[in-house]
Amino acid sequence: MKASIIDGGRLTGTGIDSAGNNGGFVMDKGPSDAILSGCEELFWPLERRGEELERNQWLSDLGWPEIMALASYMSPYKIPTGTAVCREGDREVFLCLICDGVIDVVKEDSSGCAKVLTSISRGKTIGEMSLIDGEPRSATMIARSDATLLVLKLAGFRDLAEVHPRLYGKLAEKIARVLSQRLRQTSGALAEYI
Repeated sequence: MKASIIDGGRLTGTGIDSAGNNGGFVMDKGPSDAILSGCEELFWPLERRGEELERNQWLSDLGWPEIMALASYMSPYKIPTGTAVCREGDREVFLCLICDGVIDVVKEDSSGCAKVLTSISRGKTIGEMSLIDGEPRSATMIARSDATLLVLKLAGFRDLAEVHPRLYGKLAEKIARVLSQRLRQTSGALAEYI
């Protein structure tokens, strides 16, 4: 099965099959327009954002007041199939919680062919590394299907630290756990090639 990749999604060509092989497309190297360019910002009331956070169990250890406080810093976006959430090398800093849909993490190999490293679905986050270290994106993230994301931008993350330091600490700990788990998975996978 091939993922539909559209020109506006920053990748061109026929797509990626389920084994992660490219279908002859190449990464578009053009500059980013803005955070989540080509995506529709949704206008959900605060309670709906809180309900999405709670439903996804991303921070199951938080109480409702903390969930609502965090929700006030997050914005919902609708991402069409084939659209790039971010591209390798982008400098925009934000974390996304996937409420619905699937996001492919794509990276070019040494020959310039794009490969799907993994697919991330509902209840998981993407973009944590940039939120912590501020470095350029290490991979491109493409919506394999229509998706809905709750986005926490760097300014909101910093404001959270000032206004709700305890909640900020819990969130930072959760992000550290996610990054640690992903590093362990990557180390395990690399061991197969050594």
